[in-house]
Amino acid sequence: MSLTENLINNRSNFGAFIPAFLDDYPLTPEEFRVYAHIQRRSGSSGCFESIPNMSKHCFMAQKTTRNAIKLLLATGMIQIHDRPGTTNIYALTPANEWVNPDRVAIVRAQIKMKKDSGGKNDPCQKCTGVNSDKGRDVNFARGRGVNFARGVVAILPDEGNPIKGIPVKVSPSIVSLNPEEEKKEREEKKAGFGFQIPEEPNSSSRASLRDATRTLSEKTETSELTNKPVMEANVPPPPPDPFFNNRRTNPKNIAWDWLPEGPWRNEDGKLDTEFQIALASRWMKEYGGDLHVNKAKVLKHFRNDPTNLPIEWECYQSTFVHRVVNIQTRRSHGMDTTREEQQIAQQARAAIPLPEQMRVSQPQTSTEVVEQVASYALPHLQQKVDSIAPAQQPGIETSALEPPTDEFGAINPDAYSTQSATPEEIKFWANFQPNVVPISQKQPVDNQELKAAKAAIEALKAKKTEKSQKLTSLTQIIQPPVLDEEAVLQDMRKYLNSGSDVLRQIAIDWASDPKNQCQLVKVNGRVVDIKWVDF
Repeated sequence: MSLTENLINNRSNFGAFIPAFLDDYPLTPEEFRVYAHIQRRSGSSGCFESIPNMSKHCFMAQKTTRNAIKLLLATGMIQIHDRPGTTNIYALTPANEWVNPDRVAIVRAQIKMKKDSGGKNDPCQKCTGVNSDKGRDVNFARGRGVNFARGVVAILPDEGNPIKGIPVKVSPSIVSLNPEEEKKEREEKKAGFGFQIPEEPNSSSRASLRDATRTLSEKTETSELTNKPVMEANVPPPPPDPFFNNRRTNPKNIAWDWLPEGPWRNEDGKLDTEFQIALASRWMKEYGGDLHVNKAKVLKHFRNDPTNLPIEWECYQSTFVHRVVNIQTRRSHGMDTTREEQQIAQQARAAIPLPEQMRVSQPQTSTEVVEQVASYALPHLQQKVDSIAPAQQPGIETSALEPPTDEFGAINPDAYSTQSATPEEIKFWANFQPNVVPISQKQPVDNQELKAAKAAIEALKAKKTEKSQKLTSLTQIIQPPVLDEEAVLQDMRKYLNSGSDVLRQIAIDWASDPKNQCQLVKVNGRVVDIKWVDF
């Protein structure tokens, strides 16, 4: 029977009985839950369950369970029996040994204060009650219905001096947090014993004790800092996260006008559009991507390192000059150019030379450029190429000539051929007559003749079919020939690796048939071969 079924079967109709004094005792829900669990598990020999199992059963964290046990031990509701090497035993105490309900809040505050000051308070250690250490119990005033109470003191180490300069025996104890409660206790003691009880140290003494406690905690922190390893102390702090940084960059402090002076800068102080598009197009051919994305990368490239501007400008200018010289060379020989090529020649800013202090290479003359582009055309040029860009000559107007097209609208491939013809060619094309073969006219056919022709064609087809049919021999019917199994296997292997899905499936189906006694050879889940089954 499982644990859940056992719990269900053990249910009864009797309600939970909780005494009034336990219900009125100022415990938190977690402390009450842990006390109820210990009371249920204690029995006659006490509760010896471990803290992890107790936390798992009570559905709470181990830290919460430990804090609850600390308070139960401090208030005298339970006592602990230490068992070295195994779990401790938690035993219940009589109700008359519990701390006065008015003092529970003070005890809880003392535990919290001791936790904040760095003192160790583990419920697994010895505490008040059975087998308690000598000198570690603090008796409070007798309350109504309560014989005596137990407090919480700092559990100091038994050996060694943890803090240099402060001995263990003279370490300050925890001071009460409520002076009115102390005064009330002294009055009750006077009334009970009938003689004068010496008062405790005055406020100045208590203040000195508090200062000593504060000094103790500060020295503890100082000792912890000084005991850190050198490697950890020398590690620099991580940089602040820019997303959570309150001091963000103000747009007014950003230098938006970062483009330096040069031919790449237009009249508005921005980067030349043709230069940006040309460089983005080149990057798009080399690295791929979108044109707009590459245009943004061009701006980032020049923003991060403006010294790349003259280098890229010289590359762009050299490419532009070679294109313009090529276009002018073709036009000087009577060749037509397209509208796109004429638009390239109209980029006036690309022909602006760089200043000498910005150049990173030696400039080239127009004649050197023509020699690189079309050295064969240099002696035949009608005029010297003084200006590379036509836009530098405002008096000359360029007109774009569209190339001739054929009847389908496509550009004629002979558009750049020589336009002048010899007299022999003119005479030949004048006397040229194409050899046209006349097409015979179709004669109308009678319907009866058409039907007779169709019938004759069908008869010929039937006769041809009879001739193509072969009679099966009697030997093949009685004893059919045995097929060569090895040849069939080789054919199926060819089908498997033929590249056709249909033939491949035929080969797989044939090999999967048990009567063929074959098996499939698979590599990484794919059928790669067929072989005979080895018996």
